[in-house]
Amino acid sequence: MRSSDLSSIPLVTTSNAHHPMYPIMEDYKSIEDPDSISYNANRLTTEHEGDGITQAVNTSTYSLGFAWFLLFVAITLEVAGTTAMKLSNGLTRLLPSIMIYILYGMAFSVFPLSLKRLELSTAYAVWSGVGTTITAIIGFVWFHDTINWTKIFALVAIVGGCVVLQFADENDQKK
Repeated sequence: MRSSDLSSIPLVTTSNAHHPMYPIMEDYKSIEDPDSISYNANRLTTEHEGDGITQAVNTSTYSLGFAWFLLFVAITLEVAGTTAMKLSNGLTRLLPSIMIYILYGMAFSVFPLSLKRLELSTAYAVWSGVGTTITAIIGFVWFHDTINWTKIFALVAIVGGCVVLQFADENDQKK
């Protein structure tokens, strides 16, 4: 990807570092720890010395912990929307039917915010896995869905997969 392909992403260099939109800084050729840098712009483009590769580095202003919080808010909203589907009785009850669209709209508005800091593969797996597990538990407890050892094993495997993905991300971030 060339710098010209990233024209919509603001470039921060020594030539515009004193612009009011950007903090005063030196011209960076590489960034070792993007989480330790805070800029007014949401993204920073850097070119690695000699290799001609330009990369956009996410420098959003909120913490990784807050991104996880947003993901779990999105999951909660999605589970509530799914529960409203059951309560709507096939869209025949007005309030639960309306709540489906409101809750899903809110969930799909919050989820992309979490993706500013979380990797898509991990965030979506956790979204799917945790959402499926919580929805299944709600089904078992409140709607008296059938439960058996196969379903329990499948839910444990889903949660285990989410945990493994999280550890994989933590190991990648330490490198």
